[in-house]
Amino acid sequence: MASTAPSEEEIMQVIDFASLDPTNDRNMVVRALQENNRNVETVVMQYFDNPESFQQRYLSAWNEDLFTADRDGSSFHIESADQTEVIQGVPPPFSQASVAPSRPPSRSNNQSPFSKVTDWATENAGSSSKEDADMERALRESAQEAGIVLSQQETGVLSSTTATPHFGPANRADYDQGQWAMVPIEGPIKADVTPHLRKREAKAPAFLVQGTSSGDTHSLGGILTIMHQIPLARNTLLSCGTPSESYGFNSEWWKGQEILAPSVLAQLQSGQIEWENRHRESSKCEEEMHRLMAFLDQTERSYGTANVLADLIQLPIPEPEKRFFEYIDSLDESLVQPLTQHVCLKPTSGFEEQIESRFSLLEVSHQRTDYYHMDTLYDALDLVMWNDILQRGDVHDNPKMAMFTAMGDVLTLRICGNGPEDSIELPSEFYPERYLESRRIEAMRMQAGIAETHIAMDRLGEMRDHLQSWRSVDRRFKHGKREILQKAVDEWNVYCNYLEGLGRFRTMEVHQFDPSTYPDYRAAPSEMTDSERDQFIIAQEMFELASLSLIELDKNLEAIDDQLKQLQARKRFISQLLTVPDKPDRPQPMLCQKYLLRGIATPCNITYVCSRSVAGTDDSELESSKSDQWWRLSFSSQDEQPVKTEQVDIERVLREVWQETKTPLLVYATETALNAPLKTLSSALERFVRADNKAFRQELKQEEKQPSKSATDKDLEQASSPKRQRRSASIDSMASNRASVGSEGQDHFEDSGEERQALLSMDIAHSTSSDANCPVAAPPDDMAVNSSSLSSLASETFNDYKAPEMQERCKPPAFVATVQTRNQQPGPSEDMELPDAQD
Repeated sequence: MASTAPSEEEIMQVIDFASLDPTNDRNMVVRALQENNRNVETVVMQYFDNPESFQQRYLSAWNEDLFTADRDGSSFHIESADQTEVIQGVPPPFSQASVAPSRPPSRSNNQSPFSKVTDWATENAGSSSKEDADMERALRESAQEAGIVLSQQETGVLSSTTATPHFGPANRADYDQGQWAMVPIEGPIKADVTPHLRKREAKAPAFLVQGTSSGDTHSLGGILTIMHQIPLARNTLLSCGTPSESYGFNSEWWKGQEILAPSVLAQLQSGQIEWENRHRESSKCEEEMHRLMAFLDQTERSYGTANVLADLIQLPIPEPEKRFFEYIDSLDESLVQPLTQHVCLKPTSGFEEQIESRFSLLEVSHQRTDYYHMDTLYDALDLVMWNDILQRGDVHDNPKMAMFTAMGDVLTLRICGNGPEDSIELPSEFYPERYLESRRIEAMRMQAGIAETHIAMDRLGEMRDHLQSWRSVDRRFKHGKREILQKAVDEWNVYCNYLEGLGRFRTMEVHQFDPSTYPDYRAAPSEMTDSERDQFIIAQEMFELASLSLIELDKNLEAIDDQLKQLQARKRFISQLLTVPDKPDRPQPMLCQKYLLRGIATPCNITYVCSRSVAGTDDSELESSKSDQWWRLSFSSQDEQPVKTEQVDIERVLREVWQETKTPLLVYATETALNAPLKTLSSALERFVRADNKAFRQELKQEEKQPSKSATDKDLEQASSPKRQRRSASIDSMASNRASVGSEGQDHFEDSGEERQALLSMDIAHSTSSDANCPVAAPPDDMAVNSSSLSSLASETFNDYKAPEMQERCKPPAFVATVQTRNQQPGPSEDMELPDAQD
């Protein structure tokens, strides 16, 4: 029997003819020779006919294509018994399939035996319900014959009562004492940040973050934090809407629980409106903005949340930031003028109708590839304002351009989309001079220069790509030209050294490797055969050709790089035009205002804000150059120190913001906006903030009393039997709920029912003169009020409020402010007025 293993000579012949790799392709060649009866000519012809099919057939590799084909198509790879012809009297060659043999595809109508079970179940799917209906009809007919009248029972209804369902507070009758039990939940509930970690640091600004109920990340809290540090923006938000006589109170408002009016609560209790529609009757967005501005003014907490405002703005826009600015745009134009910009879109020539628009948020949205031509914020804005020219590159086709016709003192920009891959330069001082309508002629020249520069840079980029890459014959693959040339230089150099070394070896062999003849074998002459010398000459020529091609490629690429640097310098020069206010030899001075960067908001609870010291504070003696201080305000509930406030410089802000996010939101403001006098808070807002601060002090005191008690212990204590008995002993569910949320078993409302009702309403809602007679109802579970802090607050207030012993209690407590109604009749307001002397 002849051997099926090919010889080394046959293997090398196939490798040399097909220019294959002697190492990597050796096994493939051996298999091909084995399956073709060691016929070198047949193997070589098969390779040159179709190299890809040859490699797929004889290469021992996993073939994924067989599993990505059509369902009934080529994925069924049928292996034949033998790939070669059977010759009588000749032993068959060694055969090894590249993949495991598979069976042919089954017929589509050849179903599994188990399919009969499925068919039977499908056919008899309604038999059970049909039998039930027949049984019910038979029973009803038998009852009618016997004179028995059966009631009409509906499917799925367990009771035939016709009583109207009533939604209200749960009372003792709704609960069975024996049915109370502790049950496991899905996972541990993360405890809130301890009060001492939420205390505001001295001189550090308070800030707003996303709450736990936020579905998606947003930067609305950062926006409001920055706006609060701009006096004119703060005054504008406080001026929106009509000031309320009372802003209510909720001890959990700071972390996202809404304060509802008593009228809305009454409608919820009576079923007139659903919980999802609680904002349709009367929008309270302005009041929530007032609360947030007052909170940032005087709060003792380090942070709060902006979720309530995000939920109150009912607009069909997913992003809370955009909803907020769209709501600002819908308000009175004269009121929000400092926050809005006016833009007109008009053609560069002709008399076509122009398009005007007003907005408070300028979105800079580009594709990631567009940032190739962008180095600064001005470049990004150029493509927004002059998109019709820069995107098309045609200046002579009457394109359109956007121009600012009027600008407010606060400018808000937002980088949208994916943002830049690395970063762009953000100026600390921004001058929108080039975008003003008065600079229309200069803007057209700048657009023409930028468009020509972009076209030239794109053309050089295509030339560079063409020079440094080769494509395959079928244009499917792209290879680096420099890498290929460098590899060719190295390989031809190795081959030349190999031939020379072979000739030296032959010389040393003739002299019997005598070291006295050639002490250094590298100095021995190279004695090549005629064939070897011819190959050496060819290899030397190819080495020199590849080396020259590589040098020429580097020169051409270097020349293109020099031209690109010149074009980039030209574009940078154009981008810096009309950005320096005091540039000499300017024919027309700049007319725009200087906008200073006042804050950067990110969607990851990190806010960079610049605060300016106000005259009359401890910082009023600082120099004017040091009056501005940048802060980095961050919150992360997963860290050991969740709240971090640190002073930073502007260089660090502009450097680190791109590490936090690629889509920052920038807020610029003029000196006019920064020097505006602060609007004084109303007495109602001051009462609201003082009440919230008082509740926070109570949280700190409770933490001091129980420093070692864990959240688990508190939960177990809340579920203890004495408190359950105290809860079940009360008919009123609100009073019963008070004992179970941690009132320490004390009832501070036993003295007076009127005071008890007033404080209770204060903790869940606010009221106006029109809502004075509305009943107070309990909110849903997700809006439940922490009455523990309120009860302790009321207790301390009553103890501090010194009244005569025999005086009749005809007045409200000290923390219930007396306001004048529209009929000039004094009446108690359901707001909390805490005397400062209590501290």
